[in-house]
Amino acid sequence: MSSAIFGIAKNEFSRCIGHPLVIGLTIFLCILALIVVSGNYMSIQKSQQEPIDSNVLFLDITSSSIYWISSILSFLSLSIGVVSMAGERSSGSIRVLLSKPVYRMEIIMGKFIGINSLILLLILFVISICIALSLIAFGLPSAFPEDILRVLSLAFLLFLLCAIFTNIVLLCGVLFKDIYTSLILSTSLYLIWFISWPYIWTDFLKLINPVLLYLILIRDYSNTHISYLNWVSSILPYITYMLLEILAIFLINCYIFTREEI
Repeated sequence: MSSAIFGIAKNEFSRCIGHPLVIGLTIFLCILALIVVSGNYMSIQKSQQEPIDSNVLFLDITSSSIYWISSILSFLSLSIGVVSMAGERSSGSIRVLLSKPVYRMEIIMGKFIGINSLILLLILFVISICIALSLIAFGLPSAFPEDILRVLSLAFLLFLLCAIFTNIVLLCGVLFKDIYTSLILSTSLYLIWFISWPYIWTDFLKLINPVLLYLILIRDYSNTHISYLNWVSSILPYITYMLLEILAIFLINCYIFTREEI
């Protein structure tokens, strides 16, 4: 990584980490994790059923809150991306960066790395809170090493989803200099993807909807009847597709941004 890219990424990370929206949603996610674990604990205490296997319980707790964690963090990556690209272009502050001896591709790459570094940190932090609360409430699961591998894989898949949203909103910022147009378009896509996924049946639409693609990836996450290696093997083609999608949108961003006037 060049010094210019690292500098832009570092500046983007530092600017975003103290943003009130980032702090507020992080606190909310921690509270949500506490509510999920507490709800499961009280439900089990009141239940008259036979004891539940600790391994199954651990995976169920992490998966029960994954939809909300995924939707909130992907929305956060969208919001940060709007402020990062469209916001700077709308205010004209990006001209200061363009006046420096940096390539435009380095600007896109630096912003992408900076935003997604923050998102990855938040993903690991929130999932660590879920793990810690689960261990406090229910103890060590029976297959803890494999469970941790599943959780880390889950964090990686969520990171890929957020990276797609970051790329898309950066593309909106590249195409539209107005922050409101970029915000409306990216938010509309976000809502359409999260609302429409239960009604998508064709394979082509499944592949271009990142939310549905993500849900396919985590479908068997908590299924203990499928070994970790078999689960990873079954989703590897979809992971490859997500990586290619991220790369393709990133290259489109770079191509458009390097060939236009600010």
